[in-house]
Amino acid sequence: MVRKASEADLPAIMRIVAETVRIMAAEGNDQWNDEYPRAEDFRTDISKEELFVDEEAGAVCGFVCVNREEPPEYGPVPWSRSRSATVVHRLAVDPDLRGRGIASILMRFAEETAAGNGTGYLRSDTYSKNPRMNGLFEKLGFRRAGDINFKGRRELFHCYEKVLDHSSGPRVDSAVARR
Repeated sequence: MVRKASEADLPAIMRIVAETVRIMAAEGNDQWNDEYPRAEDFRTDISKEELFVDEEAGAVCGFVCVNREEPPEYGPVPWSRSRSATVVHRLAVDPDLRGRGIASILMRFAEETAAGNGTGYLRSDTYSKNPRMNGLFEKLGFRRAGDINFKGRRELFHCYEKVLDHSSGPRVDSAVARR
């Protein structure tokens, strides 16, 4: 079940972050590290009610931040729409639970949020050295809109978008995808 995150979820979230950083480093991916994301980032997300967790049997399986805040680096990207978008940030799944569709559930939740808040449009980014997230965007029908330099990394970040409104494609089903 996807629900709003609370302060009580922070230890589980930070455990997932630590494991994710360890795996990313082993794979040569420095998108996340000891400096980002930090507990303070998630506390801010929680206080703004923008962080959501997928929970099963009382355990946090994964998380995602969904809001309408775009990094200034998005400015020069040739997006297909100039209107406001719903933006996906900081998505991760417990490494022990990968392959169960949890990331897709969280992304479908982001799609529902975009459909429900009137934007009907999602944007996000991920590091070019993050094959899992790039693959997820492609699998879920996102279009790569361009590349940016971001967070002082040597490699580029790929920017993705997905238009959900009826004028440019199918609407998102109103039910969050289930396992």
